[in-house]
Amino acid sequence: MEEQRRKELEETLIGWAVEALGRWTGMSSPPASLPDRSAQWLSHYGRILSRDWHPDGRGERLLSILSLVKPPKVEAVQQVFVPARPLSLETILPDDDRQTSATDLWQAFVGEFGRLPEGEGRFETFIHLFRKYAWSVPCTYGEAGVSLYDEFKALAALMYASGGTEAPAEEFLLVGGDIPGIQDFVYTITSKGAAKGLRGRSFFLQLLGDAVVRALRRELGRLPETNVIYAAGGNFMLLVPAGSEAVLEEWQAGFNRSLLKEFEGDLYLALAWETLPSSVVGTSEFAAARERLGARVAAAKSRRFVEVVQRDGWSALFRPQGKGGLDYCHICQREPRPGEKLVAETTEAGEEVRKCGLCRSFEALARDIAYDPLWMVVAAADDAARQDSGWPRLLARLTGFAYRFEHDPPRVEDGEAAYIFNHTDLESVHGFRFLANVTPRIGAADRRWVQEHYPDLVVPPGERIKDFGLMARQSEGIQRVGVLRMDVDNLGLIFGRYLRGSMAQTSALSAALELFFAGHLNRICRDVAAQGEHDNSIYVIYAGGDDLFVVGSWDRMPILAERIRGDFAAYTGHNPHLTLSGGVTLEERKFPLYRAAERAGEAEGKAKQYTRDGCEKDAFCFLGQVVAWGEEWELLRETERSFSSLVDAGVPRSLLRVAQILHTQFIDTRRRALKAEREAGQEPTLRRLYWGRWVWMAAYSLTRLARGCPKEQKEEILKIQREWIEPGKRIHFLGLAARWAEYKLRGGEK
Repeated sequence: MEEQRRKELEETLIGWAVEALGRWTGMSSPPASLPDRSAQWLSHYGRILSRDWHPDGRGERLLSILSLVKPPKVEAVQQVFVPARPLSLETILPDDDRQTSATDLWQAFVGEFGRLPEGEGRFETFIHLFRKYAWSVPCTYGEAGVSLYDEFKALAALMYASGGTEAPAEEFLLVGGDIPGIQDFVYTITSKGAAKGLRGRSFFLQLLGDAVVRALRRELGRLPETNVIYAAGGNFMLLVPAGSEAVLEEWQAGFNRSLLKEFEGDLYLALAWETLPSSVVGTSEFAAARERLGARVAAAKSRRFVEVVQRDGWSALFRPQGKGGLDYCHICQREPRPGEKLVAETTEAGEEVRKCGLCRSFEALARDIAYDPLWMVVAAADDAARQDSGWPRLLARLTGFAYRFEHDPPRVEDGEAAYIFNHTDLESVHGFRFLANVTPRIGAADRRWVQEHYPDLVVPPGERIKDFGLMARQSEGIQRVGVLRMDVDNLGLIFGRYLRGSMAQTSALSAALELFFAGHLNRICRDVAAQGEHDNSIYVIYAGGDDLFVVGSWDRMPILAERIRGDFAAYTGHNPHLTLSGGVTLEERKFPLYRAAERAGEAEGKAKQYTRDGCEKDAFCFLGQVVAWGEEWELLRETERSFSSLVDAGVPRSLLRVAQILHTQFIDTRRRALKAEREAGQEPTLRRLYWGRWVWMAAYSLTRLARGCPKEQKEEILKIQREWIEPGKRIHFLGLAARWAEYKLRGGEK
């Protein structure tokens, strides 16, 4: 596209967007105007989104895209409308009572619009500015769940993918990408000193995904961010000009050739594309095109490096790697590169760990991003960046882009773009990003605590990320690290059947999920950490898209999961078709990280297999037992609190042991009853399931335990006795509640 045409296109889009926001707020005299020719130009593209599209349209209220998620032929869920207000992590929950008047919204927008930079970067900055103020304003043509920002984004994507012509292209190319191998790359490392670089490894892959999308946008005609339909978790989808297949094929082959050289086959970019007729962009038929694209990406993932083999032969894939021997990095298990020397370090346990330069650079990256506020600066990589060491050099050589991070507002040179994380103030930056970025750093309070409780434990000076050993030691009760994994249930069904949406709706739903997991999760983690004895006990390894992986002091993990589920329910308007399942495992200080990740994944899998009362998933696995969110979880929490308060008040801890024994007997009795009735061809009865030897043992044991207690505790024990004996769900979680309380009350046992 010629530069003059590009500039005309951008000013047309900006002018329409400003006028549209001005109309919705009821303000006159917007700071930009739209000539008749531009209005006609836009109308050709707008009618791809809707036949009724008009440049002077105006919406009423924005229905949350999450309210549209439901299975076919099921009654509509409760509608939730998004309050109109500037985008901020402080106000993304729909029940937040902080409101912004239309007048204030407009005046704030006009003030920032007047400070937009001129020249290069103006349009990209406007994209972020318009997202900030139009994300909660309805689109002009009435499509449910689509904001004015989503409409602007779709129009811009269509115009750029058409080359800026007066009439839209009849076809586009829908490009999908995925980077498989991410979990193996992040988690298959040793536990020795793993905490230092784990977050850096994870974030490097997020940067890699970002840089891949940037590189593709550059190669396909300098497409703006609006052409990214979604990008999260190593997955992305772009709208690009038809006829781009040859460019994509050549770029993918070169990129995967470099990945193979750098990562020896551990990482791969699966890239695929699907022809997209313009007639389906604004309809539910877009979902079918997206599904076909997904199938192509899945097929590409099963044929890793085929494009490299086709060009370079099988030897490129199967030639010997390395030389063998005992000289290898203790973190990633790789041999040093030619001319590289491993650096030996000593862990807190006195073990020597030898590290390669790349692993040490991941540790530096983890330290660099452990700040709020945080700025990122991106530019085309020059020769100096490609010769740099560690992850910056690697990323520059792979993608052609150089990244750096600043803890103060950066000085931006020509050709650089600056972004601020988790804040939407566009002062001196080109845009903002959301990043789940909660990193526990060792502070003065931690050093005093270590000196008091573990005087022989050496904590090196300087800014350091808290390691797993210290997080375990600072847990309440037993010394363990909690490993938490959670994600959205039925995500494939959500995008494939529950919301068979248009391109704009698909983009809106993806952005809504990303806003919660990459954005709001920061607030949740800090709130939950602040409720514990140590306010820096939670470490977000990864979160974004629809899932999360968090490590921290074990006692914070179930509380964190509870809060995440509660806020997600509020965020979705308590939509029963949008639920979360997860699992947490408890690990010792020196646990093998890859195994901990596997165990947490297995716990999450158990939760997703949980079925009760005709419902499935929407559950949480803790200490090996699955509990449904809602009534079952509340029963568990209530019982655990009761146990903990009784023991704190002086009731013998044998209460907890009695509870676990009785629960085991209940499970055995229930199992035998079910087996007997199945063999007899009978339906199981509640009476047979809830009555057995354990009932009279509960009556006897608790009566005896209550005798020596003060009146208040005695009454509470007898109340528990009645609740245990009565048929109901409480008995199912008796043992789990007792173990939870026991772990909290162990008093720092190892």
